[in-house]
Amino acid sequence: MDDILIFVFWMIDRKKSVKGLLRWFVVVVATLTTLFTASAQSELRNVGVDDKPRIRTEWGIGVNGTYSILDHTSIGVDLKPRYNLGGHLHMGLLFNNNLALETEIYYQGGSVVAEAEKIGLSRKIKTRTVDIPVKLSVRMLNNIIQLDGGMLFTVMSNAEYSYDSESMFFGPLYPTFNITFGAGIRIARHFLLEAHYVYPLAENDNQFQSEVFKTRASRVTAGLTLLF
Repeated sequence: MDDILIFVFWMIDRKKSVKGLLRWFVVVVATLTTLFTASAQSELRNVGVDDKPRIRTEWGIGVNGTYSILDHTSIGVDLKPRYNLGGHLHMGLLFNNNLALETEIYYQGGSVVAEAEKIGLSRKIKTRTVDIPVKLSVRMLNNIIQLDGGMLFTVMSNAEYSYDSESMFFGPLYPTFNITFGAGIRIARHFLLEAHYVYPLAENDNQFQSEVFKTRASRVTAGLTLLF
């Protein structure tokens, strides 16, 4: 509940950027929904009542966790990541029993501990992230096992900490463009348990107190999705 309130307050403080982000989300979701639905309906019109359509849609909701692996250029600052938790919406376009195009919208909240040993300062940096992966999935063993890979777009990466009752901007923790790949296993038909590795394609500029440095953040994620 605290994460949701913080996210709402963050949006209020940044009305212009949030309006643009919300418009971007609406366009993405509307476009994907239209394409997925139109493709499925077109295929359904071309098959008989007893035939199984070759192209169909897949939807789901789930929970996920992330652990970040942080490499940075700072000498005086040490970053200690913690586990991030969040939820996601899953959308898939299945071409047949073995191939699918998937995308998700992930929201996660978490923290990173930053320590500056020289001045004896330690702060918890609160992070908020929105990711949209676009992946090609290969299904095997009657859809029980799947392997997938593609691009992951981080459309929001916000990191802040408090110092002397003021909110300080740490800088984005994750870059916009990433590569992701992983595997999943279907449990009891409607549940998908999966894990992924996310490799960043760029570094980010971060600042903690007076020190400016670069950070490269790769991620290991795990999630459970209810499919319907």
